[in-house]
Amino acid sequence: MTVGQFLTTFVHTALTLTILVILIILNSYLFGTYGLFKIAKRQQVPCAWLAFIPVVNLWLIGEVISKQVPAPFNKHTGFSLLGMTLSLLAIELFLYSHPFFIILLAIIACYSTYMLLANLTEHPLMLTLLSIATCWTVTGFFVFINRSNQMEHLPKPVLSMPFQKIISKVSLKKIKNNNNESKPL
Repeated sequence: MTVGQFLTTFVHTALTLTILVILIILNSYLFGTYGLFKIAKRQQVPCAWLAFIPVVNLWLIGEVISKQVPAPFNKHTGFSLLGMTLSLLAIELFLYSHPFFIILLAIIACYSTYMLLANLTEHPLMLTLLSIATCWTVTGFFVFINRSNQMEHLPKPVLSMPFQKIISKVSLKKIKNNNNESKPL
C-alpha cells in the first residue's frame, strides 16, 4: 500500500464516520424535539411548537420540568434555564474562558436532562448517565421513546429532599404545639 492509497483510504473513512455521526446527531435532535413537542402538548404548555427551535427549546424544557423543581425555584423555570444557559455561554465565548463556566453548563445540562427524564421514566439516573456518556446524542431517542409515558407518581426532585426534611420538622413542631394547646388544664 502506497502513501497515496493510505491517505485516500484514511480520508474516505474519516468522511464516512463524520457523515455517520452527523446523521446520528441530526436524527437524535429530530426525534428529541418531536418527543418534547408531544410532552409539552400533553402537559398543555403554551407554544409547544417551540420544541423545534434549537436554543429556544430550552425554555420549553424548563416549563416541562417546572412541576418537579422545588417550590421557591419553580416560577419561570423555562426563562431561568434559558437565561442561565445563554448567559454562561456568552461569558464563556465573549468575556472569559474558564473551565468553571464549562462545568456550570454541564451541571445545568445534567440537571435538566435528569428532571426531564424523571418525568418520563422510572430510571432517570441511568438514562442521564447514558446521555452524559454519549455526549447527549442519545437523549433525543430517550425522550422520543418515552414521550407517551407520564409518571403517575413523580420522583422527588433531587434538590428538594433537604427542604422536605426541614418542612416536615417544622410541621411536626406545629402539630405538637397545637396538641399541647388543645389539652384541657
